[in-house]
Amino acid sequence: MSTLVPGLVDIHVHGAKGLDVMAGQTNALLAELRRLGIEHACPTTVTATAQDVQTALRAIDPGAPGFAGVHLEGPFISREKPGAQTPENIREASHAAFEELVGEHAGLIKIVTLAPEIPGGAELATYLRKRGIIVSAGHTNAIYEQLATAPVDHMTHFYNAMSPFGHRELGAVGYGLSQPVLCELIYDRVHVSKPAAEILWKAKKPDRMVAVSDGTMASGMADGWSGVMWGNAVTKREGAVRLSDGTLAGSAVTLADVFKFLWQDLGPEVAIAACSTNPRKALGLPESKMRLKVEDDGTIIEVLEDR
Repeated sequence: MSTLVPGLVDIHVHGAKGLDVMAGQTNALLAELRRLGIEHACPTTVTATAQDVQTALRAIDPGAPGFAGVHLEGPFISREKPGAQTPENIREASHAAFEELVGEHAGLIKIVTLAPEIPGGAELATYLRKRGIIVSAGHTNAIYEQLATAPVDHMTHFYNAMSPFGHRELGAVGYGLSQPVLCELIYDRVHVSKPAAEILWKAKKPDRMVAVSDGTMASGMADGWSGVMWGNAVTKREGAVRLSDGTLAGSAVTLADVFKFLWQDLGPEVAIAACSTNPRKALGLPESKMRLKVEDDGTIIEVLEDR
């Protein structure tokens, strides 16, 4: 027996199947994702030079099916929480620095991940919000009070690359759990444990948890695959993509995989809300024109599109 589910929406994806946003391959990536049942996506950049970011943006066809706006991840992030982002390209935040970074392509930007505690971070967040851009706190070492006074709408890959929860200083994790912000969750069974995912769902349900892939060019590739990504040598092993020092570098899954894992571990209601309903609402997208036939184990077996 199968279930019909609306098309999925991924608001944070860097690549898949050897394709990479920073390599100017967004249009091919969007087409590949649609074949997997991901109706809309926000192609996501990384912390890089203005030249490299603009090269990636210039290659995007804004009319491409499934394009839902760019997610700019960095370079206005914390040097203490860089994750796999390139430290030498991290910049201080200002509206002038943002304009220099994106050049004439500012109209493509839908979401910006930044650390509100860095110099100029809160001011840039205010500037972006006035422009209608979603501000997401990520790669941040902010304390609770810094987030409480910044105009933050979302939190990027919640739990990962952010200040942890403490019973005296709640940190970014405590802020996300207690405040009405939208929280991304990479549920690849590597980045976040099942109990942590359950806690987040209990705190944010029904509409403030959004599953993302944080997928990379390693997503969909065989275990053992290795390559160069964002200037770093990476390897996919045991379902994860890592730098040579073991640091996670995005994920090695697609949102279709995340959907299946959530379906199996937290149930169909959570999977559908987090992978389809909630991100669609967050981005203000129209009603889905894609339907997915899903088996009882959460596997997508057919993608149907209205013509």
